[in-house]
Amino acid sequence: MREPLTPKQKALCVAVIFCLNTPILIFIFCYSSQFSPRQVGVAGLLNLLLGVPLFALITEKWIRKVK
Repeated sequence: MREPLTPKQKALCVAVIFCLNTPILIFIFCYSSQFSPRQVGVAGLLNLLLGVPLFALITEKWIRKVK
């Protein structure tokens, strides 16, 4: 079983999640003239397909090594 994350590691996780979601949020809020359910759905799908695995990889390979 793995050790629980320290407060510093948890803060890094939140920062990584924010950075990974920033491009999608910028696209939706700045470059879209209107919100549509399709845009929000595509953003959510991209987050699930790309953001979650990338976040898991970053957490395992980098954040867990930070003391």
